[in-house]
Amino acid sequence: MKTRRYGVFTLLLVVLLAIPLSLSAMVEVDGFIHNDTTWTDADTILVTDLVVVDSTARLTIQPGTVILFGYNSSLWVWGQLYAEGDASNDILFTSVVEAFGGTPSAGSWLGVNFYTNSSGIMEHCVFRYATNGVLAVGASVEFYDCLSENFSNSGFHINGGSDLPRPVVFERCTARQENIDLKGEGTGLIVYQAAEISIAQCRFYDCLTGIDLSANGTAYPRFTITHCDIRDNLLYGIYVHTCT
Repeated sequence: MKTRRYGVFTLLLVVLLAIPLSLSAMVEVDGFIHNDTTWTDADTILVTDLVVVDSTARLTIQPGTVILFGYNSSLWVWGQLYAEGDASNDILFTSVVEAFGGTPSAGSWLGVNFYTNSSGIMEHCVFRYATNGVLAVGASVEFYDCLSENFSNSGFHINGGSDLPRPVVFERCTARQENIDLKGEGTGLIVYQAAEISIAQCRFYDCLTGIDLSANGTAYPRFTITHCDIRDNLLYGIYVHTCT
């Protein structure tokens, strides 16, 4: 993985132009992560292209860390990703444009993507202005107290993959379109070919569709939705289809 470090004073002009985020010294990253790595709030991480967590590696992101993404950049996980914020210190994933006081377009970065046999825990994480806040394909991921907003396609997208789908857990998560220009667009949660997914105490609102569920031939799919607030979506609250 390539890294480039910039001091806080490099960003002074930008700060004076009004910036909504409090930034630490900036570190640019791209390429592969082959060894266990930790990102902390001592640095603001700028993903300039594609960062890939190798199948043998674990990336840990500590509470309060800010991860900025350049145009069309993304974070791919083939190993493990543990991004565990807390109630006082969210972990923020957003466009670099927002960090510098602008309003990004939805989908200005591609999202955090988990792939086959990868795993992770996302807790108190915020995703803004991605194509899909999080995409998980054939992965085992747990989401707690996460927020995805102002996305172009979906807040969260779960695809069981071609192998035996892995269990996915959502608790106290929210997907919404907070930007008035995006209200009524995108899907809060897409679930495709997933055999076991639990959704509890979550909120999905101001999207085109709140939750889109499709088993697509998966034998005995198990979708559990309990105590959720699903409202003010333009087309459907919950759309269930192609379950055979």
